[in-house]
Amino acid sequence: MKALLALMVVVGVLMSTSAAHALEGHYTKRQRQMCKFIGKNGRWSKPESRDEIRCVAAKIREVSADDMLRVAACESGFNSYAVSSSGTFRGLFQHHADYWLGRVRAAQSAARRVLGDRLRLGVFNARSNSFVTAWMVQREDWSDWSCA
Repeated sequence: MKALLALMVVVGVLMSTSAAHALEGHYTKRQRQMCKFIGKNGRWSKPESRDEIRCVAAKIREVSADDMLRVAACESGFNSYAVSSSGTFRGLFQHHADYWLGRVRAAQSAARRVLGDRLRLGVFNARSNSFVTAWMVQREDWSDWSCA
């Protein structure tokens, strides 16, 4: 009986370890480290923005990283500080300035659960912009984006 219980404990530990690895997918050590931008302030480089999109897509599995990268390339060229010529649309995924605060506040509880961190309110934060986009696409679709 003790041997069976010990075996069950070992199997449980192995299963929880493999589940944690499954969440990380097939990422290299560098790719796992790049997902640790929690609390990053300041400017996001284009490579950092691309990395952040990949990290968010890995956390919200229903959203394709390839789709997110394609749309961000079209919308902003991976420039997290992009602003449309009218000044109305901003950030990596060109969110409408009038709707941004409502969107980011609506996504906060999901971000805490999925990322383990709160979203920054600024539209130019690559993590917040990417997460809100993925959260919206997961709930609805890409219909809010002309590049989709």
